[in-house]
Amino acid sequence: MLRFKDDDVKFTVMRRVKDWFRQAEAALSSAKKNMELGDFWVSCFMAHQAAEYALKGVFQSFGVERRGHSVYRLLEELNAPQEILELGRRLDRHYLQSRYVNTFHEGAPLDYYGRGDAEEAVRCGERILEFCRRSVQKDW
Repeated sequence: MLRFKDDDVKFTVMRRVKDWFRQAEAALSSAKKNMELGDFWVSCFMAHQAAEYALKGVFQSFGVERRGHSVYRLLEELNAPQEILELGRRLDRHYLQSRYVNTFHEGAPLDYYGRGDAEEAVRCGERILEFCRRSVQKDW
């Protein structure tokens, strides 16, 4: 169990966990709104971001600041179940490909993303956020 010597440190860590989760919820909300607007590439990227933010909140709850953008690798470090790891693997495909033209032979990312992609990404993001909420260190 993580112990803090200084109450200010404890308060700061607690606040940052909440901040990460607030940001995760906002990103997931943005993913859903962009899906309804037909901006499927944005929806996929924001679903990835939601998962990444929530995972960083989990690490913060253990007093660890974790860097990196691979949802799969972050989940792996938390010993997530295989089905959750697979969701992270699916979302990781959207981190670069949804945003950069040079990830495709021709055309722009917006040409390659559809409603089905966005719906799947949002579902993955929702499930990973649920996993993260259950994984947060509650014993401050």
